[in-house]
Amino acid sequence: MAEDVELADSVSMAMLLVLETLQPTERAVFVLREVFDLAYDEIAEAVGKSPAAVRQIAHRARAHVAARRPRGVVRIAAAVSLQPAQVNGHPALVFRANGAVEGVMAVRIDDGLITGLYAVRNPEKLSRVERETVLRR
Repeated sequence: MAEDVELADSVSMAMLLVLETLQPTERAVFVLREVFDLAYDEIAEAVGKSPAAVRQIAHRARAHVAARRPRGVVRIAAAVSLQPAQVNGHPALVFRANGAVEGVMAVRIDDGLITGLYAVRNPEKLSRVERETVLRR
């Protein structure tokens, strides 16, 4: 069990590091499309690009993530999960390993445009995430 937690923690950290290797626009497009399942035209409006450009950016970001994502063990999928949430008034993803919060990635949106993408792994800051409300579609 301890090995599973340690492995899940290293995989969640590796995934955060992979996302950090993307350019800011690629990261925003990837998260909005792959995690929040927004339409290309909605994402295009948010990032100030055309829908065709956003499709291409999404394609490149998926390829980039696929090439660098951690390889490995099927049991990790059961231990690690991503959950959409609202954090500090912004849409976010909560990374969990065996139910415990391991990290948060939040999207800041100002005037309909993405102005920031923030990743947090500080355990002291993450202790407050449990009280946040989960987004539902």
